[in-house]
Amino acid sequence: MIIESSLQAADLKSRNELSVHRRQDEVRMSSLMRESIQQEINVKKEVNPPVVKASSDVSMVKAWYENIKTQQNITRQALISELKQAFPELASQKEAMWYAYNKEKSIKGTDEANSNLLDVLKQELVGDFANELRAVPPSDNDQLRQMLSEKYSLSAHKEQALWHAWEDLKAVPEMKPVVDLVRQELSLVISKNAIVKNMLTHSHKLDLS
Repeated sequence: MIIESSLQAADLKSRNELSVHRRQDEVRMSSLMRESIQQEINVKKEVNPPVVKASSDVSMVKAWYENIKTQQNITRQALISELKQAFPELASQKEAMWYAYNKEKSIKGTDEANSNLLDVLKQELVGDFANELRAVPPSDNDQLRQMLSEKYSLSAHKEQALWHAWEDLKAVPEMKPVVDLVRQELSLVISKNAIVKNMLTHSHKLDLS
């Protein structure tokens, strides 16, 4: 009886500690999310926001997105097929998917949103990274950064991949060391992105024409 009571007490203590850790983790990540959102708001409030010269494919990307968003039950296979028909080059396919993903995120919860399309794009762009972290958990920040760099060249894309990985892995006890690494790296990436956005906002303005 004494041994059983001790085991029950130890189990209760372990569960309480895990619950406290999760709450603390949620608080830290909520703070990071508020920081990231505030950065976006600050940039949008600027009198002279940065203007980036559009690439020659922008009109094609927009047209592809307007067509694809009307398909309410699109599958991954159909999405990839549509992409390959519209954009022969892999880089252009990625650009089109990120454009569609960011557009759908911005209208999420509205009548214009296509939630199925958002889910398919999310899994295609950032879902695989979380799966890679499950399959080959990084042992330190350097390994995590290397894995990120192999999949994402833009810092903004790294930030979104890290957010998704944290959301996907935070409730898995055995992934706690990886979640800690993800949170640390996400904090650094958000800070880096803030510096870049600030420089673009205040340093120069490129011609859109």
